[in-house]
Amino acid sequence: MMFFMAVACLIAIGTMKKQFNSNPVVAATLIFGLVTCSLSIYQIIISLLLVWQSIRTKGSIFICMLWYVSHISLLTMYFLLFSAEAVVCCFKRYIVTGVITGFTGIFYEAAFIYFAIVVNSYLHSLNQERYL
Repeated sequence: MMFFMAVACLIAIGTMKKQFNSNPVVAATLIFGLVTCSLSIYQIIISLLLVWQSIRTKGSIFICMLWYVSHISLLTMYFLLFSAEAVVCCFKRYIVTGVITGFTGIFYEAAFIYFAIVVNSYLHSLNQERYL
């Protein structure tokens, strides 16, 4: 979905015959969409590897740790993306869009943290060690 939104923004910028800095909301949405699309594909691949590993092998935690560490580091990336999008929207007087983006970012980060805690408890049950 985000990829299609980014492509639509790119087409809109291309048809307007204007520079990127003349419409920063569209440019920020384009960057947001392209980066989150690639990060989402990475997350899907790592999550599928985690499911495959849990079905095939028991007791190995390599993919689980890779999932956990990469998702913790992606928290910072998503925070920066959502914050930048919200700030650009607020500066260009799209206050409602900025607030909705901020609340969406908070909800998304909360879901990330919840799943990180679930995976951490699973890792704890495998090795009896805490990673968080």
